[in-house]
Amino acid sequence: MYPVIEAIINATRPKRYLEVGVWDGKHLLTVDAPDRTGIDILERPAGLDDGARYFAGNSHDVLTALSGEKFDMIFVDGLHHYKHCIKDILLSVDVLAPGGVIVVHDVFPLDSPDEVSAVPRVSGEWTGDVWKVVPHVLCAWAGFQGYVVPEYPGYFVMWPTAFGLPVAVKWNLRDVDLNCEFPFDGVGIDWARKNRHVFNVSNIEEVINEMNLRRF
Repeated sequence: MYPVIEAIINATRPKRYLEVGVWDGKHLLTVDAPDRTGIDILERPAGLDDGARYFAGNSHDVLTALSGEKFDMIFVDGLHHYKHCIKDILLSVDVLAPGGVIVVHDVFPLDSPDEVSAVPRVSGEWTGDVWKVVPHVLCAWAGFQGYVVPEYPGYFVMWPTAFGLPVAVKWNLRDVDLNCEFPFDGVGIDWARKNRHVFNVSNIEEVINEMNLRRF
């Protein structure tokens, strides 16, 4: 299990855990939660234990089909494209239990070579432009709080704010129209490097403390 995910699970003890983007199933296999569910475009991995539910299909379709369920923790690690990932997050919010938390993987390639975040993919090591979901949520959405834990490749830990009140600051950003559907579609990784303050970078201990204060 990824150390950041393990720390959040140990702090929150989710009963129902959902993983969007399972790949070979090795991470989902190690998650310590009574109820584990995985989604991936690929067929069920051979090594995944029978104790985990698994849905093969497009994550948007499966998340929509799961709209009547609620999960305490959702780990989003699917297609590494901004537009796809932001919809994964939006649909995950619909199935998030009260007091729940969403964690998005691959959001902090700012110190990596440009090809790591390039779309389409041009290198073996690849985060894509998932990093764009961080300013999208923190700057264009009200009612959510989030922080980036920078341990490579980066984790965006987010949750609805207590009592539904907006906490995130609305930044005055150049070259970005926060009113359009995908406001960060036209900016590149150099923009992210010049606007690091938008990412709310913090260590996992501080994030967990803040999460426990604010998410109920």
